[in-house]
Amino acid sequence: MAAGVSGAAHAALVSAPTGVLAAILPSTAPHVTALTRLIPALVAGCSVLLKPAPRTPLSTLALAELFLEAGLPPGVLSILPTGRATADYLVAHPGVDAVSFSGSTAAAHRVSAAARGRLRPVSTDTVGRRVTIVRPDIDAVAAARAAASELGCAAGGSSIRLIVSRDSQEEVLQVLAGCVPRLRIGDPADPTTDIGPVVSRSRQAASCAAIRTATGEGTTRGGRPGPAGVAARAGRRVLTQRSSGRTLPGRLSR
Repeated sequence: MAAGVSGAAHAALVSAPTGVLAAILPSTAPHVTALTRLIPALVAGCSVLLKPAPRTPLSTLALAELFLEAGLPPGVLSILPTGRATADYLVAHPGVDAVSFSGSTAAAHRVSAAARGRLRPVSTDTVGRRVTIVRPDIDAVAAARAAASELGCAAGGSSIRLIVSRDSQEEVLQVLAGCVPRLRIGDPADPTTDIGPVVSRSRQAASCAAIRTATGEGTTRGGRPGPAGVAARAGRRVLTQRSSGRTLPGRLSR
């Protein structure tokens, strides 16, 4: 009890739906990203406006059909397979009570600026590179194999990087150079496929440009040239900037 306050005190925590959630999704793993936004919101009693990336609307539309078949009332979930203008409209709309955004850092700044002044929750996920640190006291072979398998996630769009101790460098590179060429590239509907196609020609060009930039900075590359490669002693930009996937940059630590 605070000083100078007399009598009984009572505190209550009340859970209530936030309202309408506008969820803006990236093109990387759109179905997974959609579910991580949808499930908590629907369980909490919120309606959801789901805006998939223009390049990847089909999996989100199929997901909405499954929810309707399962008995979700019409109107609780709406899919808006449109472009950037719709995202800007949703973020600024007074009927939207919360915003969840996943995408680039530049777009996250734009979303935050558009929502400014409306006193609504805004969650941004800038999908940067996840970091795997391979210390001298862990199983370097297992870590390298796990990193190689990650290249196949989301059609190569899963962004990771390695920080490897000098003692483990050669062992990690040998494992990666052995694993990466064996990744099978093909039809994502084929269960034997490890890596499906990138989502667009522009995404493919961005991946190739990232590799060229890294090579120009002195990055050395292992594995095979083409859709997947292993970068050792990577240059600064390939380590700090998120590429379009299909690259696995790494650097040495003391």
